[in-house]
Amino acid sequence: MPVAVVRPSCLRGSLALPPSKSHTMRSLALAAMAHGTSTIYEPLLSPDTEAMIRVITALGACVEHAPASLCVKGIGGAFGSLFQPSVDVGNSGLALRFGTALCSLCRDPIVITGDSSIRTSRPLGALVHALQQLGLEASYLGTPGFAPLRMQGPIHSGSCVVDGHDSQPVSALLLTLPFIRGSSLIRVEEMGERPWLAMTLSALRSLGVSIEQRQDSVFSIPGNQRISGFSRCIPKDASSLAFPLVAGLMTDSEVQIHGVPFNDVQHDIVIIDYVRRMGGVVDCAGDCLTVRGPQDLHGIDIDINEAVDALPILAVLATKARGKTRLFNGAVCRQKESDRIHVMAETLQQMGASITEHADGLTIYESPLRGASVSCCADHRIAMALSVAALSADGMTVVHGVECVAKSFSQFFSTLRALGGDVEVAS
Repeated sequence: MPVAVVRPSCLRGSLALPPSKSHTMRSLALAAMAHGTSTIYEPLLSPDTEAMIRVITALGACVEHAPASLCVKGIGGAFGSLFQPSVDVGNSGLALRFGTALCSLCRDPIVITGDSSIRTSRPLGALVHALQQLGLEASYLGTPGFAPLRMQGPIHSGSCVVDGHDSQPVSALLLTLPFIRGSSLIRVEEMGERPWLAMTLSALRSLGVSIEQRQDSVFSIPGNQRISGFSRCIPKDASSLAFPLVAGLMTDSEVQIHGVPFNDVQHDIVIIDYVRRMGGVVDCAGDCLTVRGPQDLHGIDIDINEAVDALPILAVLATKARGKTRLFNGAVCRQKESDRIHVMAETLQQMGASITEHADGLTIYESPLRGASVSCCADHRIAMALSVAALSADGMTVVHGVECVAKSFSQFFSTLRALGGDVEVAS
């Protein structure tokens, strides 16, 4: 299992962000539903992308890889037979939820499964319960509420209620229900992660799909909607921005980041606002962001629900901020690739941080970090956050299991080395 060996470093130089995973996955789902061929330019090429391709291939879509694009021939409303009896979504929660909803349009039975994290840590019950209200037949083959799931459609139009603490089940329904006969109504209970729903709605509406949002948490969706093949260039990933930005701050370095999607719907760009609220100075011009150290940071309170993917790296940054930082309203972080709240508390404590775990977040005090041997628990955002922490720690840090960074930022470690980071990845 690959490990990253990281020593204290000073960084200097520029880098470009990878493409957005979230936009790539939504574009693939919509391309599968389209009439005709869609071209997705500059997609993120990752294990999650391949998992989503397996999903839409099972539906009957045809996908061709080109050097800088994916061409998808959609099924155009032909929701008949499935082309595979099972789909393995690997470690992708998005492919799990989107795939479950999309495959419910078809009449054939299918088993959806994934790796150990998918089978134990990525709940499927909220989505399945909503789809059962629309006629899905489903049974769990292992732990109730988790994959593997045997299911058979087709679902029908109607009303359903879904728990919205995690936005992915809601997004899955929004990506599916416009394409069935008849109108549907989704009532979302405890709606969270609103920016991710905004991204889904933006993707749908950009292709002419009509969805009416009522009373904030009710969605009215006309059926029998049709989208044509489209061309789309995937924006760079705002979620990945946080790691080089915080790396520059942690190491008192000068780093330029190109391709920052300032004008995109991705809400994780809010990391810039968090840094500024902590007293940080960040220069933005065009699509370029520059951070220069040293900077004097102070702790703040952050409602993390609208940027949950930033919790691991913000926990790292908080160790450099005077006083106390509190990250709260992020209970959904326990149901990502790992229990991110617990893992960050445990690993940063190993590195000397003063950090307390709460049900919905973390409290972190300014703390000098020291090198340690830590595990990222097969979580790409944990792996990158701990590697950034290691750049400013006293002594050598070994981060175990770092191959998972391929999920969103495959060039992460080579990028750090190009900036002058003392980083070595070894088997």
